[in-house]
Parts: sequence; structure tokens; C-alpha cells
Amino acid sequence: MRKLDSYSLLADTICRLLLSGRISVFDLTQLARYYDSRFYFCELTRIKCSGGNYEETLKRILFELTEINDILKKEIMLSQLFKYCEANGMSLRNFNPFYCRQRELEYYKSEILKLTEKLLEQEAKDSSMQLSDGFAAFLSEYLNQHTHVMAFHKYESHTDIFMVKYKDNPIWNYMASEIYFYRLTNNQNPLHCAHVNIKEEALTVRIGDFIVNSYDINRGYGSILMDYLKEFSEARGKVNITGSLSPFDLSTHKERLLHFYKKHDFIISKPNDKGWCSIQCNLKK
Repeated sequence: MRKLDSYSLLADTICRLLLSGRISVFDLTQLARYYDSRFYFCELTRIKCSGGNYEETLKRILFELTEINDILKKEIMLSQLFKYCEANGMSLRNFNPFYCRQRELEYYKSEILKLTEKLLEQEAKDSSMQLSDGFAAFLSEYLNQHTHVMAFHKYESHTDIFMVKYKDNPIWNYMASEIYFYRLTNNQNPLHCAHVNIKEEALTVRIGDFIVNSYDINRGYGSILMDYLKEFSEARGKVNITGSLSPFDLSTHKERLLHFYKKHDFIISKPNDKGWCSIQCNLKK
């Protein structure tokens, strides 16, 4: 049986008052609201059960939680709110950036668990753990608030790592970012193979610059990054990848560009009056 202390009794009392409608969660001080996520849950439940517009309240709660300075506290409360809304049929799709972020957080958690399992298996087979140590060193050097590891593909001789670097704080803004592809091998420095600048729109990812290091051309790194870009875009609910080929690009390496994008199922338009070609890949074929 749960031991009831004065704080628990007070929290339970507040929850009953919130559910009865005698007080609103926003009547509480901000510190009190942050004390227990259930206060927000009770407010949302009361509004939904009474037929009110819970989305306006949810929107206010989301913006309020993003103002918490304690990053760990903020992520925990946002994650709890996300799970509560999902379990109680409160749609978050109208809050697309928040929804996407929580989807990513769940993805990170699952990947961390998978990595932990793999590390334990590897530890049993090989006590040196050279590749795992290299991966940990890579993360400690390259990760920061604006850079996230999105995926890593482990092979016998190397690990391919895909990272996204946001131009702005990623809590709400997903418009502009860069996806980097690194290859990590045993006892070698991480190799920056390629990266792509993108902008996200409602249903589209728009490519800016798609850059493969000059010394790595014809090694397949561009194709590896393009395959991941498609995977990334589909996971974000996009249906198209679009972009443009400039007159300079077409004048310097036209055949290689056309071959690359056609190989990856892009439709390439004829040049316009200024010499630009548009490209588009339908992800829903």
C-alpha cells in the first residue's frame, strides 16, 4: 500500500478539486503546477468529459512546459503528457512540431535500449569493445543541444551514423536543418562522408545543398545518405522530396547529377528560362 504523506494528500486533494471543476490548473502557482503532472491531466480530463475544447488548454500547457529551465524535468513532463493524451484519445496531430518531437524522443529511447542490448551482447563476446568505445567517444565529441543522432547502422567493419543538426532550437522549429553522414571504423577518426541541407514543409522535404566530400565521390556515400533522407522524410510524414539543380551544377557535372537523381527515382524537369531544373521524388509510390 502506498504510504500517504502530507504532500501526497495535498496532491490528491488538488486533483479532486480540479476534476470537480471547483478550481482550474491555472489557478495554481506555476511551481505547484510543475510539482505533479496529474494536475494537468485532471484539467484536460475534466474539459474533455464536459465536451469543452481541450485543444486550447493543451496548447497552453505545451507552451508552458517548454519554458521549464530544467531540461530533464521538461522532457519527463512532456513525455508523460504525450503518453497520457495518446492513452485517452486526445489527438496531438494539430500540434505537429510537438507530436514529431515526442515521436523522436520515443525513437531515441528505443534506439538506446537496442544499443544497450547490443553492447551487452558484444561485451560477452569481446571484452575490448573497441567499436563501442569509439562510438561513445564520437557521441561525446559531436552531440550538443542542436545535434541529435537519428540512426546508426552497424556493420562488421564499421558503423554508419546519421546526425541531424537543427538551425534553431528543435523543441518547436523543424524548418531548417542539416543531416550529416559519418562513417566510424575501428581505431580511426570519424570520416565525414556527406551532408545535405533541408527545409521541412507540411508534406515536403526540400533539398538545399547535397554535398559529398570530393575525395569520397564514387564510393556510394551519396546514395547511402539519399536512402537515409528518404527514410527520415517518411518517418516525418512527408510525401515528397523536392529540390532544384542550378545552371552552375548542370554546367559542371550535369551527367553525374542526372544519373544520381534518376537512380533514386527523382523526376527531373526541363530547364526553365533561367536554366534551373526542378527535381521531385514521390515517397508514396
